[in-house]
Amino acid sequence: REFENAVKADTGNAVYHFWFGRATGEQAQRANVLRQPGLARRTKAEFEKAAALDPTYISAREGLLRYYLSAPGFLGWGIDHARAQAAEIAKINPYRGGLAHANVSLAAKDTAALIRTHEGLIAQYPDSATPYFALLNVQLMRRQWAPGLAVLDQLERVRPELTIVQYAIGHAAAESGEQLDRGESALRSYLQHTQRPNEP
Repeated sequence: REFENAVKADTGNAVYHFWFGRATGEQAQRANVLRQPGLARRTKAEFEKAAALDPTYISAREGLLRYYLSAPGFLGWGIDHARAQAAEIAKINPYRGGLAHANVSLAAKDTAALIRTHEGLIAQYPDSATPYFALLNVQLMRRQWAPGLAVLDQLERVRPELTIVQYAIGHAAAESGEQLDRGESALRSYLQHTQRPNEP
């Protein structure tokens, strides 16, 4: 209700429309099946309004992308629509656009494209840990141990100060059964630091 009031008070504010859409979307996830279609359409309409008011507002486009990947077909679901939003995001911010394309590839179950996208992000943004960990997870799910461990080797060289890398090395070693001595050493090293919230 408060977000709806904000939108009514300032109809030209893209941020208000986005947050009203996001709140409505969360409500739709918890609503009964009779209310869900109406709430979903309202969510989409608010995201579209936010994007129309400010075409460079990435959060609105990411909201639309998530909508297109999760809504049923009769409510406007579609990989092609999501891919179009990812392309628009990439024009504004290539890094976030790359992550958006990765989400589309994941939803489309296009593993080859998913790997290529994360490898491209690593090449363009070698200091960002996110694409390394995303690529690692893909390789571990595929039980491709050597490429997964190679990703960690690369990340450890680039960001040696990240203690979470030591946990990831130990996890990968335990999953694969390879480089077990290194994995044990890495986990013991990881246990020496003071854990932050949400760390394993």
